[in-house]
Amino acid sequence: MADAGAAPVPDRGPFVGRDVERARIRAALERARTGSGGLVLVCGPAGIGKTRTVEESVGDAPAVVWGRCVDDPGAPPLWPWRGVLRARPEVAAAVGDALAAVDGTPGAADPEVARFRFVSAAAEALVGSAEPGGLVVVLEDLHWGDPASLRLLRHLAGELHRSRLLVLGTYRDPAGQHGAALVEALPDLLRWPGSELVELPALAQDDVRRYLAAVAPVPAPPATVHEVHRRSGGNPLYPRALAAGGPAGGGSATAALRHAVRTALAGLPPDAVELMSVAAVLGEQVRPGLLVAVTGRPEDEVHRSLDAAVRAGVLTAVPDAPGRRRFAHAVVRDGVYADLPPSDREALHRRVAEAWEGVVGVDDTTAGVVAGHWLRASADPDGLSRAAGWARRAAEAATRNGPGCSWRWPAPSSVPVASPRAWPTPSPPPWPHAGSRGPTCSRPPRSPCTTSPRRSSHPPSSRCASARWPNPR
Repeated sequence: MADAGAAPVPDRGPFVGRDVERARIRAALERARTGSGGLVLVCGPAGIGKTRTVEESVGDAPAVVWGRCVDDPGAPPLWPWRGVLRARPEVAAAVGDALAAVDGTPGAADPEVARFRFVSAAAEALVGSAEPGGLVVVLEDLHWGDPASLRLLRHLAGELHRSRLLVLGTYRDPAGQHGAALVEALPDLLRWPGSELVELPALAQDDVRRYLAAVAPVPAPPATVHEVHRRSGGNPLYPRALAAGGPAGGGSATAALRHAVRTALAGLPPDAVELMSVAAVLGEQVRPGLLVAVTGRPEDEVHRSLDAAVRAGVLTAVPDAPGRRRFAHAVVRDGVYADLPPSDREALHRRVAEAWEGVVGVDDTTAGVVAGHWLRASADPDGLSRAAGWARRAAEAATRNGPGCSWRWPAPSSVPVASPRAWPTPSPPPWPHAGSRGPTCSRPPRSPCTTSPRRSSHPPSSRCASARWPNPR
């Protein structure tokens, strides 16, 4: 466990974007320097760059002290503040007796009185410690903050606007299953003068382009930039993991991507994580009814797990499709799928295909999807026969959409995640990844409906649009 009073190890990677957010934090620093301190809370999903944004914003501040909340039930109360007190001995001296009372050392008869005495003494000492040159206190991962730490922060927030002290807090939004105490404290923290919330949005496509340009010796083509931005959802975790492969690519990039995926899932309860494995086999879009059929879980339990995944930022609602959910970042879905053991993956494909056949029902638009599940479920004669049957139906449906249209399996391909030395042209990942295209049209070369969805410079005509393999829904 790192010392809570030490600053994070500097990230040597490039930093892009966040100009507006850094300007707001630096404006708060300037106000604190002139005697109008405050509280700035920086929030966003896992991996969005909260700590790095704070680091880049306070680099010129004369005095910065760091504290960090931890997701460890064994951590003592006030853990992030203990590091701050160690870094400021004059503050520790002023509140030592009160801190001992909070730890359970015999003291005042009423524990509530002892706690109030501690937060009052600590707040007063911290404000005094900021004179005359100013002080910045950074508290990381407040979504894991214990009640005592948040109580001190709430008390301190009301005193900051008359001081030279700036407190910067970071927290994950959605806060996850352990963030209830912070969610309850937020209205009180933000009601004081000088308190503000800075939300970090997803990186823009131009930010991703600048990042890739900074880490790769060869500029990424626009199509690759677009694909990386689309699949990452603008979350810096994915471009960072891609760059981790270095010139050699391969294993390092894969390991970094898996770490990014596990970080995204860290805030979910175990039953919801298990459900995400099934959802990843279905595709980027999640059908709750199909999940119920595949897992055998009660419908209300499935919906609770999906809601937990939405709160954790793993899933998001599908616009104009009530009840539907989709993975917020395609790379998370792809990573969950890739992390499944082969036998589990094959078994899930079989269960999905059987559920689609027996419960949901298959029509012309989903026949190719079910064929793909059977093809990846087993190489035994029964599985291959059923895959062929649904593939035949998909082909017949595609042919009915217009002369010259035919159904065929997509060629295996993948999103580039290896070496940035020579960027390949991005192409959709192999089915069952949503975004792959199965049924395609083959017509004479001069026809507007071209033979390859990846190489064509023209979109398929409206008559052939339904021949494309639909995303799993």
